[in-house]
Amino acid sequence: MTGSVHELLILDRLGVRESPPPTHTITVIRWKPSSAGWTKVNMDGCAPSSPGTLFAGAVFRNLRGFFVATFSREVGWGFPLEAELATILHAILFAFDRGWHLLWVESDSILAIQTLQRSVQLIP
Repeated sequence: MTGSVHELLILDRLGVRESPPPTHTITVIRWKPSSAGWTKVNMDGCAPSSPGTLFAGAVFRNLRGFFVATFSREVGWGFPLEAELATILHAILFAFDRGWHLLWVESDSILAIQTLQRSVQLIP
C-alpha cells in the first residue's frame, strides 16, 4: 500500500482502519576524534535472544581516526544490558593489555553508560 488518498478511502469503505506508519527522526551523528595520546573505542554488545548468548564487538582508532585494532567475540549468557556492560569491560581490558591507558569509550547504550557513571568517576 502506498498510502494514497484513494487507497485510504477504499480501506475506509471496507471498514479497515489503517494507521499511517510513524515518522522517524533522522539525527546526523559524526565520529569525533579523540584527544592527543588517547585511543578511542566504539563498541556494541548484543543479545539476539533474551536471555541468550551475548556478543561483543569494538573498533579502536587513534586521534586521526585511523584503525588501530578490533575484536568481536562471544562474552557469555544473559540479557542485552549485560551484553553492553560486558562489551565495555572487554574493550577496557583489551586496551590495557596493549598499554593504551588513556581510553575514550563510546557506546550506543545510554543505560550502560549511565550505570557506569553512577559507579565510577569518569573523565569527560
